[in-house]
Amino acid sequence: MKRLLIVLLLLAFISLAAIYIFIPETLHVSKSVYLPTTAKSAVQYLSTSAYWNSWINTADDSSGEARNNFTYQYIPDSVLYSEVKVKIKRPGSIYSSRINVLPAGKDSVVLSWSAELNVGNSPIERLNQYRAAVHLKKEMTEVLERYNNWIGKSQNVYGIPVVRGFIQDSVLVTIRTTFNDYPTDKQVYELLQKLNDHFVKYGAEQTGYPMLNVTKRPDGIFQVQVAIPINKDVAETPNIVMKHMVLGYALTSEIRGGYFTIENGLKAMEQYRVDYDMRSPAIAFQSIITNRMIETDTTKWITKLYFPIY
Repeated sequence: MKRLLIVLLLLAFISLAAIYIFIPETLHVSKSVYLPTTAKSAVQYLSTSAYWNSWINTADDSSGEARNNFTYQYIPDSVLYSEVKVKIKRPGSIYSSRINVLPAGKDSVVLSWSAELNVGNSPIERLNQYRAAVHLKKEMTEVLERYNNWIGKSQNVYGIPVVRGFIQDSVLVTIRTTFNDYPTDKQVYELLQKLNDHFVKYGAEQTGYPMLNVTKRPDGIFQVQVAIPINKDVAETPNIVMKHMVLGYALTSEIRGGYFTIENGLKAMEQYRVDYDMRSPAIAFQSIITNRMIETDTTKWITKLYFPIY
């Protein structure tokens, strides 16, 4: 009996010693992840609770409501350059953490998230905090995975799906003019009809959708250029000229909606280009997929936006 008691006391002592040896006074929890986005966007959507709510919650299958099942509450506290401080809360505890955004190229970053947990002096408290640290690391991993899935979709950041594609039409017959106001559909299609009448005379055929660019000059005048892709060069006139586009890369986005939606889409693509430090060798243009003279409901218009880049 005495021997058993000695053995139990020895085991208790070893267990207690192990707790203090292998569980330090401060536990460090960290996780890193690679993201296909810019440092600017990565920091922006980590900076406030409102932004976190847009990506950390998922739809509940039963109610359809956006929610998360995390034990901890994550509260962005402050931002300093590329570092975001985040408070991590659970009943009875608040931990400090920081997320560092490290550039990993022109269009990618590495997020490095670290937190510290003070374990206290009690062996029971140390064990509890160790279990908390293990659970916290699992949650941090899940949080970063959700962020990665969300920010990797351009529509979440820019409001439209932006795809890196190619220019496919190189031979264009074009006409350029100006208007005092934004051109009406009638005015645009009258220009397109002039182009059509012209290239048909020379036996050319249309090979793609009509193109449109509208630019407002500093003096308030709208400069308008329309083009139609065709299969061969035709004779030029003082107003109708041939253009040959380089078959290079382009940002593209297919959107539905009228003028307001189209203009916002072009602005979003310009912001995307700036964020990713891309150069543009030519003007952006609309590829008019829906005939706007036939379909008057602008919500049904389909337009593909092109922004040439290199």
